[in-house]
Amino acid sequence: MSLPTTLGDAPRATGRVPGNKGIWVGICCEFVEFLVLFVVYFVARAHFPDAFHSGAERLSQTAGVVITLLMVSSSFFIACSVTSLRAGRRRESIAWLIAGLVAALGYPVAKYLEIQWNLAHGIH
Repeated sequence: MSLPTTLGDAPRATGRVPGNKGIWVGICCEFVEFLVLFVVYFVARAHFPDAFHSGAERLSQTAGVVITLLMVSSSFFIACSVTSLRAGRRRESIAWLIAGLVAALGYPVAKYLEIQWNLAHGIH
């Protein structure tokens, strides 16, 4: 008995959802977590509209845009890496993976700079 040597050699399962139960439980937990966070956010916003309005004016929109772009682009690069790997383009896949990691490493740097900016402007 031998293991498949490439992704193309692996037998394709038909009519089966990929992943195991643990993965799907984790995904469902993530959905519930985000649902709760959004509900809490909108309830708090409904009860304290002035605080949300004044808070948004004090925060750096540039930091928000940069952080969002870093997160979205790093996810996109990793997805491109997986697509390239599945197509048998290993070098291209590694390049996409490196791009994704570089973008992902920019996130903590951007968050650090955002926190420093907030502290300098009296936002705790």
